[in-house]
Amino acid sequence: MRYGSSSPRRDKPQGFTLVELLVVIAIIALLAAIVMPGINGALRRSRTTATLNNLRQLGAALLDYEAQYHRWPRSVDNVSNPAEHWSRDILYPWLFGEPAESWDSLAGTIFTSPNAPRVGQTVAPGVTVANASNQGFGMNNHLPPNNNPWATMHDTRPRRIRRPSACMILMDCNAPHILGAAHFAHQFTSMVAMRHNHQNTVLFADMHARLVPHDQIPIPFHQVPEGTLFWQGND
Repeated sequence: MRYGSSSPRRDKPQGFTLVELLVVIAIIALLAAIVMPGINGALRRSRTTATLNNLRQLGAALLDYEAQYHRWPRSVDNVSNPAEHWSRDILYPWLFGEPAESWDSLAGTIFTSPNAPRVGQTVAPGVTVANASNQGFGMNNHLPPNNNPWATMHDTRPRRIRRPSACMILMDCNAPHILGAAHFAHQFTSMVAMRHNHQNTVLFADMHARLVPHDQIPIPFHQVPEGTLFWQGND
C-alpha cells in the first residue's frame, strides 16, 4: 500500500457571481439609454427626408398632370357622388393606372408620410388613425381664384399664383384637403403634430419642399399679409 498519495485536486470552474451579473446588466442598460435616443432620432430624420421626397414626387406629378390637362386637380369634388379627392380618386389612378380600392390603397405610397402613426393607433383620447387618409397630406383648398374656404371646385393653374415660392400646395394633415387656415388649426391634431417634432413638411407652388415649424404657419390668413402669401400666393 502507498500512503500519502492522492489524485491532483481539480477546482470546479466558477461562473459569474450575482453581483457581477448585475453590474453587466446595469452597464448594458446605461449604454442602451445613451444610444437608443440617437438611433430613434436618426430614424425619424430619415423618415422626414423620405416624406419630403414623397412631396417632391407629388409635385412632379402635379406638373405632369397640369401639362396634360392645363390645370391642377381639385382638392375635393363634392358634386360627385361619392365625393372625389385629389389623391385617392385623381392622382392615384392617374399615376398607377388603376383606381384605388380604398384609402388604404395609398398606404406606403408617395401619398403618405412614413412618420405618420399607423392605422388603428390611438394618438390621443378619442383620436384613432382610421385609414391612410389620416397619414398623408392635405391640399390647400384656399388657392386662387377662390376666396371662399368652402369652394371645392377650383381648377387652379400655376400662373394664377403670383408668389409660387411662398404659396403652400400640400402639407402634413390628417385629412386629404385643407378647407382653410381656421380649419387647419383644428385639423392639425396629434395625428400630425408629432410626425416631425411639431413641424410640417410643406410643398410650395414652385414645387420645392421643406420643413416649416407649425407655429410659423399663419392663422388666420385674412388678417395678416403673411397668411395671404402662404395660403394664396398673393402679397
